[in-house]
Amino acid sequence: MPKSYDASDIDVLQGLEPVRLKIGMYLGSADKRGRFHACKELLDNAGDEARASEGMKVYVNYDAKTDTLTVGDNGRGIPIETHKVTKKSTLETVFTTLHAGGKLKKGGSYGKGTSGTHGVGASATMAVSKYFQVWTYRSKRWYTQEYAKGKVLSSVKESKTPTTPWGQDCGTVVSVQLDETIFDNDHIPEKEILEWMDLQAYLHPGMELYFYRNGTRMDKFYQPKGVQMLLSRMIKRAEAEPLAKEALFAYSDGEVDVALQWSTYTREDIKSYVCGSHTGDGGTHEKGFDRALEKILEDFAPRGAEVVLKDFTAGMHAVLNVNIEAPAFTGQTKDKLATKEAYELVKDRVYDALRKWAKANKKHLDDVITRAIEFHKASTRASENRALIALGKTTRGGRSQLPDKLNEVPGISADKRELYLLEGDSAAGTVGQTRDSKSQEALPLRGKILNVWKVKGKDDASKAESLEESEEIVNIIRSIGLDLASKDPLSKLRTKKIVLMMDPDPDGAHIESLVVGALQYLAPQLFEKGYVWRLDAQALFKVQAGGKYYWDATIEALLKRVPKGYDKATLGRIKGWGEAPLPMVREMAMDPKRRSLARIEPSVGKDLDRFMALVGDDPVLRREVLGIRELE
Repeated sequence: MPKSYDASDIDVLQGLEPVRLKIGMYLGSADKRGRFHACKELLDNAGDEARASEGMKVYVNYDAKTDTLTVGDNGRGIPIETHKVTKKSTLETVFTTLHAGGKLKKGGSYGKGTSGTHGVGASATMAVSKYFQVWTYRSKRWYTQEYAKGKVLSSVKESKTPTTPWGQDCGTVVSVQLDETIFDNDHIPEKEILEWMDLQAYLHPGMELYFYRNGTRMDKFYQPKGVQMLLSRMIKRAEAEPLAKEALFAYSDGEVDVALQWSTYTREDIKSYVCGSHTGDGGTHEKGFDRALEKILEDFAPRGAEVVLKDFTAGMHAVLNVNIEAPAFTGQTKDKLATKEAYELVKDRVYDALRKWAKANKKHLDDVITRAIEFHKASTRASENRALIALGKTTRGGRSQLPDKLNEVPGISADKRELYLLEGDSAAGTVGQTRDSKSQEALPLRGKILNVWKVKGKDDASKAESLEESEEIVNIIRSIGLDLASKDPLSKLRTKKIVLMMDPDPDGAHIESLVVGALQYLAPQLFEKGYVWRLDAQALFKVQAGGKYYWDATIEALLKRVPKGYDKATLGRIKGWGEAPLPMVREMAMDPKRRSLARIEPSVGKDLDRFMALVGDDPVLRREVLGIRELE
């Protein structure tokens, strides 16, 4: 018999209750991403206010002992007067009412370039707080109010100057401890906050961002040349060289900031932002950018040439930041821009500027288009790689064709050979000096490899279509010795221990997930046999003392081990294996007795293929499906 259904079954959530009960709608998730998003709402507000007031300073302090984040700006402060709608202090209204803020409509006090759009962010963060306090400087006085878990703890009252490392009488200061009963993991994501600050300095030239840890200043982020410097960093990280250093395209008018350059890289590398927030899923601004590039290709490509946009943008690095008033996104996490006007805005301005640039750099553009035409030809014909997709097959007189970059160890059995898959040539340099040349091979990978789960179907033809264009995938398969044409792809293995050794950062985690995803797609038997491992190393800081290197996962732990009189100039974060001290690489990565490896377990379930096809484009979901975590 069906259950009764009446008015008593209808729940009405009041105030900020919806945020605590449905956190995914407001902050994306209850895991590390959601915790960072809660912090980012406060960071974005500080950045918006710093720009609006032309003060251009943002301060952040992380107290690791209490897991408290404090964010400040040198802006105008939040009004405290009674709001005419809520009949409460405006300060209280801002932090306790969904859809209350100064950025909801065009023509407001912020103008263009704010990341806030819904009037939700600050109040959502307060809703998921264990403790939350705000100070605002108005009429030459400080005022404060305290909150917790979506509730008001005190009235707005005059206050002493808040205790902050920067000690400044202006702007707003917000301090938060997140509620551990809401979130899955247990600390403020310091690394992601630093990355946000670093990025904002590039996207907003002239802005100064200061990071303090336990009250001690650790970093200052300042990039007066903006997106051009971010573009240079992207090219460097791809381990590529510009095709023509002088042929850098850059355009900025306050609403559209863009820089692009072609390099020896062979994939598209575009990062888009709206008012400083990364739009990982693109949106109308990216579509406008693509259309501008298409029009340039149509204008300057030889008549009748067979070439499409993806060939033209192969090897193109680009940064696009759009600063528009009241941007509309598809969700609170702001991953995709939905503002229709952004399409025409970006298309027209980028196209006009690119035409002028193209005429001044005609020879370079002709070379890029010629290369694009060759890329198109290579992608539409049965190239040499297609004949080798049954990899493990042989060529040239029956001899196996191993990658040139592979540090090969000949003459030993698969049981004794270890294959390290590395991120970049710089890591290959350190591993080359520390590996056991009698048993350990190393293959450096260049950038993010092909996501094979984007390919529909799993038949040999589909594999061939995707793999023939990917040198990195081909190199991996050859180095392992997979025979995809055989019923048993492991029948000709060269190694039975594959070690993934990626850098301890988000890019490294992304590359690792792509490699695991590719192996799971091509030969899941590797995981079933227990042949795939990852380096489980968490040393992120190093210092030198008395001619000897020391390293550990945190600065606090590191300094406890280091003798007095250490060289302060050598104290710093290890950004990648390529810059790690050789003794550290030898101990943590190469020495079988001291290294820490974690076996990657097989992904099982009859619906794995269907599920992976659905999440193949989402790096975060992909890492969750494959059981990969980012190194802290």
